[in-house]
Amino acid sequence: MSLTWVISVGLSALLSVFPCISPLILQVQLRNTAISVLIASVLISNLLNFLNALIWPTEDPTGLWQGQVLCDIEIKLRIGLDMTICGALTCVFRQLSSIVHPDHHALQPSRSQIRNTIIFEIIFCVILPTLRMMLSYVVQPDRYWILGIYGCAPSVDTSWPSYALVLAWPFAVCLQSVWYGGLVLFRLAKRSRELSKLLPMGQAPGNERRTKKLFMMTLVLFCLNTPTRTYVFFVKLNKLSSLEPYSWSRVHPQDWAQRIIMIPFKPSVIPGYATNTASAIVVFFFLASGPEAVAMYKVWLAQMSSWVQWPRKWKHRSAPKTSQVASRGSIYRPDRNSAHELEANWGFGRTRNASVSRFGRYGLRKG
Repeated sequence: MSLTWVISVGLSALLSVFPCISPLILQVQLRNTAISVLIASVLISNLLNFLNALIWPTEDPTGLWQGQVLCDIEIKLRIGLDMTICGALTCVFRQLSSIVHPDHHALQPSRSQIRNTIIFEIIFCVILPTLRMMLSYVVQPDRYWILGIYGCAPSVDTSWPSYALVLAWPFAVCLQSVWYGGLVLFRLAKRSRELSKLLPMGQAPGNERRTKKLFMMTLVLFCLNTPTRTYVFFVKLNKLSSLEPYSWSRVHPQDWAQRIIMIPFKPSVIPGYATNTASAIVVFFFLASGPEAVAMYKVWLAQMSSWVQWPRKWKHRSAPKTSQVASRGSIYRPDRNSAHELEANWGFGRTRNASVSRFGRYGLRKG
């Protein structure tokens, strides 16, 4: 039974890492902050699951390595990743709601609107996760837990500050995602026929399709991740009647550094595995199969072919310069259409051209 769980968990986590690599590179190149943070969070979560399955490959980790330093870092990462996923989904929904805004005349965002978007992304993708990681120490009664196969897990005290400082944050951000997601649904349903009129001439059908495709991806990821956070919150909420009074000396006794608890594998962590794996598949399906991704794959293949032919060119380095230049040009020069597709920004990247319209900023370029 243990070997079966290790193989299934480790293999699924490892296979879930690779689908996130190419979408992450593409979105970083396009300067899509919220989507990049979302994909990176899913990738790191799957990578941690894979590494932990290798380090603690049994259902009962008693007698194995206690994970000093590694688990101290990893539990903070897990606490922060819960917030970054919820915060990034909120940012994407918010930006999608601005794309389908009914104001026909506000096509070019002002400096204050751009600044507010940047501040919103920094707060929800950086500041809130960092604060949650730091405040979790206040309600951390044990140094950490180690579950069989799952690995490092943070501990939370059974007192009321645990809800205010740690447990309620992802649920509250998910509620805000519901608001922005409902706003996008309402505007799309109300103005679906008029949406193409709001988009720049010449690219309206494609941009409308991309906007709806990106919204569907965000909606699916929201439906995958929100139930897990909601379940954890309400399970802890049922224990309100048995809460203990908070005490710093009780939560952090003198032997706190030695309080490393080994716990057998629990089936309750399976939804977390399934959510991370499914999120990676959704990201790959929506972001790694478009024309921009295909163009990037062509560039990669061209570079790989150049590396394969490099030993042959090294042998013939004494050939005339004209032939060498021609050969190098034929290998390294990608096709112009592919380069143009790679530069197309259909996500939420910020462009350098200040005169680009609001839809141009989100990748919906003028014709």
